[in-house]
Amino acid sequence: MTETTASVLDLIFVDCSEYVCSGISQSSIPALIENDQIYSDALSKATLLNVFFTANSCLEPPPAGFALRPLLFKSDLGITTIEFSPIAVYKVLKTLPTAKANGPDNISNRFLCEWAGVLAEPFAMLF
Repeated sequence: MTETTASVLDLIFVDCSEYVCSGISQSSIPALIENDQIYSDALSKATLLNVFFTANSCLEPPPAGFALRPLLFKSDLGITTIEFSPIAVYKVLKTLPTAKANGPDNISNRFLCEWAGVLAEPFAMLF
């Protein structure tokens, strides 16, 4: 994390905590009651809810000696090239929905569909 990012995060935290603690906002969360004690201000409600959700959603620690099984398949193989055949490109171009709007390149699907036979080979070479 850069110094700029850290300072921006600090400012956001300060702004949020001032907003929460100011009492200016009207909370849609009603007053909360726990052990016959009423929590009505935003900070105490947030703290109470945080404690509740943390207690109910944290995972138990793993038992002693627990270890994940090692991966069975290890490989350094990866995809180095992808080739498209003109026939595969033709099939995709012919199935484009012609009633849809143009894409960001402003080429209509109708044009691509109607000219699929001519465009399939050059498109296959591009990709």
